[in-house]
Amino acid sequence: MLTRCTMRDLLAPLRSPVYRFLWIASLVSNLGTLMQAVAVAWVMTSLTASPLIVSLVPVATLAPVLLFGLAAGTLADTADRRTFLIGTQLWMMLCAAGMGALVLTGRATPTSLLVLTFALGTGAALNLPAWQSLVQDLVPRERVASAVALNAISFNTGRVLGPVIGGLLVGSIGAAPVFFLNAVSFLGTVLVLSFWSGIAPAARIEGFWRSVGSGLRHARDAAHLHSPFLRLSSFAFGASAPLALLPLLARENLGLGPAEYGSLLGAFGVGSLLGGASSPWLRRLIGPSRIVSSSALAAGISLGLLGSAPDFTLAALALFLGGFAWVLSLVNLNIAVQTSVPAEFRGRIIAIHLTVLQGSFALGSLCAGLVAKRVGIPPTLWIFGAGLAVVALATFRQALPEQATTREGAA
Repeated sequence: MLTRCTMRDLLAPLRSPVYRFLWIASLVSNLGTLMQAVAVAWVMTSLTASPLIVSLVPVATLAPVLLFGLAAGTLADTADRRTFLIGTQLWMMLCAAGMGALVLTGRATPTSLLVLTFALGTGAALNLPAWQSLVQDLVPRERVASAVALNAISFNTGRVLGPVIGGLLVGSIGAAPVFFLNAVSFLGTVLVLSFWSGIAPAARIEGFWRSVGSGLRHARDAAHLHSPFLRLSSFAFGASAPLALLPLLARENLGLGPAEYGSLLGAFGVGSLLGGASSPWLRRLIGPSRIVSSSALAAGISLGLLGSAPDFTLAALALFLGGFAWVLSLVNLNIAVQTSVPAEFRGRIIAIHLTVLQGSFALGSLCAGLVAKRVGIPPTLWIFGAGLAVVALATFRQALPEQATTREGAA
């Protein structure tokens, strides 16, 4: 249980008015995004029963990071973030509305859904580095870890409520209204950003492509970043399997409907929410590096349980554990990167961090779909779970940047 002091520390960033309003707006947007995730997955499973095609939905969502992530990071360091973020939010709103129109008119196909999912993912890829770069502009450095944890809580509150609400709506009134509700959810962030004067970008001391290159060189030469990037890629690859295959697992293997599928995602979200809230306390108790290793092991166990689940209850418990492990790992790796990067490189390094995360997740989703096509969904989950257990053992002694800094200081 969190102590009163720890809870006060966790909520401290909300004392900044701009951060507080943006956090609330992002909470609403995250709710809409997770509602739409249920709708996209369920519509896709109604159009095709192919595990490979269904697994391409997360691939289409995340692949844009591989194509545009570094460029987005450079823009986060050099562009007016307020104008840039408003543009990406409006683009994602149009994409969500476009999907709703296709489903409403009965013209949705697997190809059209994947194309618009890719387009919305492009907006998210451009948005994320600038969005995450704001944290250290809006709160003092000593509150950055809490702000990162609060951002995870915002997203995972959406994970709790969004899938449940989305599943109920899809089951009762259809998928189209869910897409339109997601489109509306972006307006809150647009309004808050419209009344914000913005943060001045870093000085332009080099051209665009030279900025991209200097960001890559900094990531290459900064040895303290190699461990979190390696651990992030291995974790995201293995942990991608349950979310990629869950729509078919729920529909075909467990015989569940859209409401139950949304509830399974909600169980993942509850675990994620508690993982984010527990992060400050666990950081003090066992340290970030052990948190990340333990999370990989817990995620592997959750995949084994999910692959063996005979019914909704055990599947929900497995996903609860997976969500708890997922957020603990990602939050602590995110903090390790954000707090060890010079301000002038922050957007580009965050972009590389996101490229590693979402690129590994997309590749893992694709591989999970290919393996499931050959051996089935439960064996695929067992294989990926065993891989995460190996990752946990292999990385247990790898230090994260904060720990390395502490040891050097003590020496």
